Amino acid sequence: MAFEGFDVRSKGIQAVNTGEIDAMVSDRVLLTGEINRQGLNPNNYQTIPEQPLTCDYYGLILPTGDPQWRNTVNTFIRDRSAKQVFDEWLGEYYPQAIADLDYCQNQRKL
Repeated sequence: MAFEGFDVRSKGIQAVNTGEIDAMVSDRVLLTGEINRQGLNPNNYQTIPEQPLTCDYYGLILPTGDPQWRNTVNTFIRDRSAKQVFDEWLGEYYPQAIADLDYCQNQRKL
């Protein structure tokens, strides 16, 4: 079953909850965020495998030639409010993010 649209994770999680599908493939941090957004108990879900399938790092893309926007983003990242947003949106995911980063860093050494 394929889901389309901006709310594919929401639809997929609902389909898992109703038993329409058994599993869903997506990015762990986005699935975790959607579970939290829906107010669902994260202990009712598991991510398989526990280690990341790939060790690709996220980035941020900004338009060329817009120093004001770049400055706005940089100011936000340096500001205390960024930590508050991080804690609110990703606070529960933080321990898993550190474990994933450690796993990926050790894979690079092999």
